[in-house]
Amino acid sequence: MAFRVGDKVQILDEEGDGIITGFLASKMAIVDLDGFPYEFPITQLMKVDDDNNLHHNADERSFEHLLTDKVYKKEQEVLMHIPINVFDNVSRGGYPEIDLHIHELVDKPKTLNNTEMIEIQVHRLERFIQTCIEKSVSEFVVIHGVGQGVLRTEIRKVLESHGNIKFSDADFREYGAGATYCRILGLFS
Repeated sequence: MAFRVGDKVQILDEEGDGIITGFLASKMAIVDLDGFPYEFPITQLMKVDDDNNLHHNADERSFEHLLTDKVYKKEQEVLMHIPINVFDNVSRGGYPEIDLHIHELVDKPKTLNNTEMIEIQVHRLERFIQTCIEKSVSEFVVIHGVGQGVLRTEIRKVLESHGNIKFSDADFREYGAGATYCRILGLFS
């Protein structure tokens, strides 16, 4: 049984169910759980059919054909550049920080066009925000640099879209004008 975008799934050892919204590198799926994207190996997914019966994917090889599709292949190529580590850096104020300079996120930034760079940076920010929520970390800093302000604008659009994140320029003494301080509201209520 192959998984497809839009399939309702349940994750082994997790409560609730979600919807597959995409696929990443080898045998990884993006699953929307209550409006938040999570990455899971397909071996941890069980398909939920229309009658709410669970079906485990016994044949992992059935996933491989999806990666040949142009859309999934392109997504895989772009998103494979994103490292998994989070909270590697902490500000002087003790807040986790994420540096979204493209050279900090990928090995070969010159192989990417501007759109792919922004996709990677936004996806990485979304994953970082999700990790902060999961770890009950309500404050963090996003380092974006100064440049022409394109990345800063995109970051602030993402933050605004969450509705519960307040943000402002980060401490100028520590970051100059190239960072944004963020606070997630309602995390401890």
